[in-house]
Amino acid sequence: MEYKTVDFEKMNTIIIEDLTKKYFDSFSKKNIKELEKMYSDNILLHDWSGVWRGKQQVLDMNKELFEGVELIKVDVLNTKAFHISLREERKSMWRVYCHIYIKTSNDKDLNTTLDVMDVIDWGYNEKPKILKIKAYKCNK
Repeated sequence: MEYKTVDFEKMNTIIIEDLTKKYFDSFSKKNIKELEKMYSDNILLHDWSGVWRGKQQVLDMNKELFEGVELIKVDVLNTKAFHISLREERKSMWRVYCHIYIKTSNDKDLNTTLDVMDVIDWGYNEKPKILKIKAYKCNK
């Protein structure tokens, strides 16, 4: 029987990428309760239409977005996670680069697809939490 070691960094990369996919799944399901659990209290969301600071502002923006569309679905095309050590703060975090399509439909515009690059920073206290999301709309 051969003994195999597990690469701890690789295992954590897989876990954090899986958590990121769960975030997009909760977003697609418009599940505010799950999103609230994933966001840190001081989350920062910055995209092409504005900046929101703090969990309540981000959740309010999510609710407004969800109410404005009948359906929303995030297709994750690719993710890549990197572990970052912040030596001066004696902390570490994970940054995940995510190429996604956000598909929406409603009465006014039946099929809209946005090509987006999200950069999501995850930190840890007792559980992994999203610290920051920076979203970039790609040109087609």
